Amino acid sequence: MAWNSCYKAVGSLRTLTLLAAWLCLPLLFAQTQGSGYLTVGEPQKVAIENKNTENGSTITWEPPGGGGVAYYEVLWRETTAPNWQYVKQVKAGTSEGPITASLPISKDNVIFGVRAVDAKGHRGLVVAP
Repeated sequence: MAWNSCYKAVGSLRTLTLLAAWLCLPLLFAQTQGSGYLTVGEPQKVAIENKNTENGSTITWEPPGGGGVAYYEVLWRETTAPNWQYVKQVKAGTSEGPITASLPISKDNVIFGVRAVDAKGHRGLVVAP
């Protein structure tokens, strides 16, 4: 069932339009995967290294399965901030091994996230460690 037909079938009742959108959202997502939108996958196994008690932070992750990543963005925000405040671009690795980014920011004071970006600038979902 395509997104449009799902939405028309469930959304014909005006009071259930929000419910219709929620029920049909997986179909919309599946439809956009093949159309060139949201094609960048999520970084896998995102983790913060806790080996040292230094004031910096080292974040590691593995590339998404589908490939097509031009670069990654490491995002962070203060624990009291509702939105991402800072970003650092990290080059995509040429091998299939883990990717590492070191930042001079204490892991105790911020929330980190990593997302992939393709060559057209489409950003994937942010994954927190």
